[in-house]
Amino acid sequence: MQIKTLFATATLLLLSLAVCASDSKASQDKTAAVQVSHASIRALLPGQSTTAAFLTLTNTTATTLHLNELSSSLADKVEIHHTVEQAGTMKMRKRDSFSIAAGETAVFAPGQDHIMFIGLKKPLKEGDSADLRLCFGNFCKKVTLQAVSVLHETDSNTNHQHH
Repeated sequence: MQIKTLFATATLLLLSLAVCASDSKASQDKTAAVQVSHASIRALLPGQSTTAAFLTLTNTTATTLHLNELSSSLADKVEIHHTVEQAGTMKMRKRDSFSIAAGETAVFAPGQDHIMFIGLKKPLKEGDSADLRLCFGNFCKKVTLQAVSVLHETDSNTNHQHH
């Protein structure tokens, strides 16, 4: 009787490990659905509590992805903003939703869609890094942003051409 119990316990343990490995692989496969490049965040001048982040996201899936939650341990709030011209003045507006079509790329850059970190919990100097969590419905992707001074931003880390 003990051999049967031992065999049943070993079988359950192996099945549990297989399920965990499968769940981990499925989670890795989902995060691979979004490729991230050119990820940076603006370093701050002393006393500032809000900054902007820029990156490029590519949807490698055959379906539209909906970016529905952003967060960071560095800020109280993280939001997607869009720059619009209103009566000759450029203004930022929060976007309530953001989608990336299958096979498409979304660029978050100055003067366009960008990510705002609001209520920073500590100063952010050039060379520092910041975490960003992007959630797309049933999976989230963690990104590390490198802090760059606005004086040192280049096309490669903001996807923006300086004039």
